[in-house]
Amino acid sequence: MGHMYEGKYGPADGINELPDGIVEVALPTPLGINFEEINPGPYPKGMTVIGVVPGGNAERSGKVQEGDDLIAVTGIKMSGAKFERQLFDCTQWDFDTCVEAIKSNTEEFKCNDVILRFRRKS
Repeated sequence: MGHMYEGKYGPADGINELPDGIVEVALPTPLGINFEEINPGPYPKGMTVIGVVPGGNAERSGKVQEGDDLIAVTGIKMSGAKFERQLFDCTQWDFDTCVEAIKSNTEEFKCNDVILRFRRKS
């Protein structure tokens, strides 16, 4: 899917516009984002951006800001010997599950980027 995702499935056609306050970006790895679990413990609520690495891919995109909440991410879903890249709602995942989904976007699965969707608080 790679960078074709945004043009094929995303807001580029004007019909499937993202709601106000939602930002989507396709980033190559390393992302250049520091995350923190929103509600660590038995009832996780996803991750929030606590920093953007200077000069990293996220900063160069200009779309990721400190305080953004990660609400969806692409990951590889395996079914036997088959795989499919999907955009997953990650708002109820713990930190480790979010990171594993991000890390699953590899060249092995023909992925040259990670699609991330954020909710911006203001």
